[in-house]
Amino acid sequence: MKKIKLRNLPVVCGSGLLFGALPLWRGVPFFGDTLFHAMWYTNFSAQLLAGEVYPRWLLNLNGGLGSPVFFFYAPLPYYITTLFTPLMPGGIHGMLHLGASVALAIIASGLAAYLWLKEFADGEAAALAAVLYMLMPYHLTVDVYTRNAFAEVWAFVWMPLMLCCVRRLAGGASKFALPGLALSYAALITTHLPTTLIFSLVPPCYAFFACETNRRRRAMFLTVLGMSLGAGLASVYLLPAMLNQQFVSLGDMLPEHYDKRWLQLTNFDLKLVEGRVTVAFLLTAGVIVCARVLARGGDGAAHDNAFKRERAFWMSVAAACVLLMTSPGNFVWRLVKPLWAIQFPWRF
Repeated sequence: MKKIKLRNLPVVCGSGLLFGALPLWRGVPFFGDTLFHAMWYTNFSAQLLAGEVYPRWLLNLNGGLGSPVFFFYAPLPYYITTLFTPLMPGGIHGMLHLGASVALAIIASGLAAYLWLKEFADGEAAALAAVLYMLMPYHLTVDVYTRNAFAEVWAFVWMPLMLCCVRRLAGGASKFALPGLALSYAALITTHLPTTLIFSLVPPCYAFFACETNRRRRAMFLTVLGMSLGAGLASVYLLPAMLNQQFVSLGDMLPEHYDKRWLQLTNFDLKLVEGRVTVAFLLTAGVIVCARVLARGGDGAAHDNAFKRERAFWMSVAAACVLLMTSPGNFVWRLVKPLWAIQFPWRF
């Protein structure tokens, strides 16, 4: 395990603070899902601060009849946001609290990415890549400044932490990596289920490809064990969410609706979410191509077998995501019915 170079942390934190400055200063922008998150947060935090440990039924919604939102919706981002309630004024409907939470999520995602990337890159390169992770168009422009996908923004924190733990397990360090993987996977589950569904296959595959052949069986076993423990920790939320799906309207998630949701690489209408996602995709693809060219032209680590495995694995993941975002991947969506719950193919 490489040591953290403290001089790189201000770069990551400062960049994250800059990227999240607007919601931190003005509160979350009022568009996308903002109204829902504001209503859910203010009611959730009020019941939590009144002594209810896990508010599943929000008492004051729907004219006092209540709402069962958190029987299905993941609660962890609202727990975190409630920490800001006694520390700062909330503005209208807690918008400033939500904005502070989004800013914290951006910074935390950068730090999490840095912890993972420094496992196989030098500190400066890891810090630069962590800044790019926060700046990636889908992460920042689409999720924060277009859709206000509050829970999905927090999901970006837990995925790199999981990968960091898997990387350490692959290297034989399981003392803290196993509980770390369990906790970070539990956090992902209790943050955003669609992202959990998208991402859950990646860590076991990463454990297989990231380590030497003689360590693969152990690494994969510990990875699956850690994720199983994480699912157990999250079961207080996960089981009710799964058992109450028949009460949730899933009609618009059926595959016949996906024809109008595929990532259309010719759609550049920035007034539409799909157009902004297209631009985000193309910019991200450009970064990947540039990184690939730079890696090919380098020496040293670029010719190391571990580096080559790492690079080949993530290029394969990227290719699979492109397939699942576009219409050629339609057959996968029709074969694997749980994917329907992801709702938007471009989430990949």
